[in-house]
Amino acid sequence: MWARLRRVSQQYVRRIPKRYLRRLPRRFAVPVFSAGSWPRNTTEDHREVPVPEPYRLEVYWLCIGEDTGPAYSLFLRDDEVLRVDLLRASPHIHYNLAESRYRDGMDHRVYLPPAPMNHQIERAVFELGHNVPFCNGLHRDRAVRTRPIDQEAFAVAAEEVGRQLEALATLHGG
Repeated sequence: MWARLRRVSQQYVRRIPKRYLRRLPRRFAVPVFSAGSWPRNTTEDHREVPVPEPYRLEVYWLCIGEDTGPAYSLFLRDDEVLRVDLLRASPHIHYNLAESRYRDGMDHRVYLPPAPMNHQIERAVFELGHNVPFCNGLHRDRAVRTRPIDQEAFAVAAEEVGRQLEALATLHGG
């Protein structure tokens, strides 16, 4: 029942302009920002990689206009805490996307320097293997910020993500 109520309320709240949402308390506004960013309509060929609960990790092919490339998103329940988009023209990383959208309207990406795709994939693997604690540290909920992270499990998942990203790049010609 609560999930249905939350989904219905998010449908109406999503229509509120972002400048007004930023004035709402974080506990109300951030879940709306998070829910509004997934599922992305510019993705295809989704693959799920196992990670410890309550996390979920999806690898997929991303197409934004003429720019394409492999990507992945790490979710903590419904919140997207890490997204890596390895687009050919503008590879970039999002750390705790909904929180950064709430804080300000500025660009909430960290752009990666131009490099061959295999170097970009190595960076994406590093991000997942090492920066999940950093992403949790940006979360609005204190329980999430102080939650212990199973670094070994994420290191194993990072290696699998690397294989999946390479497979997608090969399959789609990246």
